[in-house]
Amino acid sequence: MNSNYFGIIKDPTFLDWDTAKQDNFLVKNSLFHYVITQNLNQIDFSDPELIKSNGSLKNSIQKLHATDSVLYEFVDFLKDHYKQVTQSLILNFEQNFKIEALAKSEQDKRQYACNYFKNTLKNITNEFNIWISDNIFDSLKARQDLLPFNFQEERELLLRFLTGESSYFTRNIKNKKVKKYLHFQEQLLFLVDLNKSFNFEKDKHFNRNLTVDLIYEDFESKVNHDVIKFIDMSIKTINDKIPSQIAALIDFLNKELNVLPVSEKIIRNTLNTHYSLNLKRINKRDVLNENHKKRVSKFRESWNSFPKNN
Repeated sequence: MNSNYFGIIKDPTFLDWDTAKQDNFLVKNSLFHYVITQNLNQIDFSDPELIKSNGSLKNSIQKLHATDSVLYEFVDFLKDHYKQVTQSLILNFEQNFKIEALAKSEQDKRQYACNYFKNTLKNITNEFNIWISDNIFDSLKARQDLLPFNFQEERELLLRFLTGESSYFTRNIKNKKVKKYLHFQEQLLFLVDLNKSFNFEKDKHFNRNLTVDLIYEDFESKVNHDVIKFIDMSIKTINDKIPSQIAALIDFLNKELNVLPVSEKIIRNTLNTHYSLNLKRINKRDVLNENHKKRVSKFRESWNSFPKNN
């Protein structure tokens, strides 16, 4: 994960500094800022000295909070750091769903998915006090955007993030706010994946492809997402002569575009895993072979018309 803030504090003794020295550094470097808070229930509006000479309210408290940009990158770090945990739960759900859906009609599959969608939505809205507006995913996105601010006073977590101490964030998660945040993400991804398959609700925020995410990891983050999406789309449309078609696809991406800087073994194992293939080897084909040239040409045409983000 690219981050402007993870490990930005380079001094190895920073965590040993006294609080005042740390605070001064954090504010000076625009990582934290002071905010004035006030308990409205304790305000006596009849008090003539309610407003102090400096313009603040009587009994107001000054607190040190992380800046918004730090908070947003911190939760991005949490999502990235714990994504294997989250994705394994999603994959377990998908596997269980496939088992439950065996021998069911399409209508029964949809009803089963709809019931699960409704139950998960009920759980997440109750737990996180989400009021559903006209669109479910608009409401979930609005709530997700507020979650980083739950961490604004989690000093220990934020300092470990800013000093780049990733080992502090173990799989044995003890912080309740981290657990709750990840639980939100898990339930959200359940809803997104179900919606992607059954199109219950329009989703303009979270439309994602878990297979693409996992392949990106398997390819050691060396391959552009657009390329992986193209591979995913291409393999899903191959109906016959699978080894030859895949050989042409990989040949095109490697030789013409030079966008697959990973080994044949990694490519083969990744495709076998995510598309239930049984490739023994992705053989290099004779570039003069007319059938191979035609297959490569089709992938070239498909790539040229494929929508790309980068």
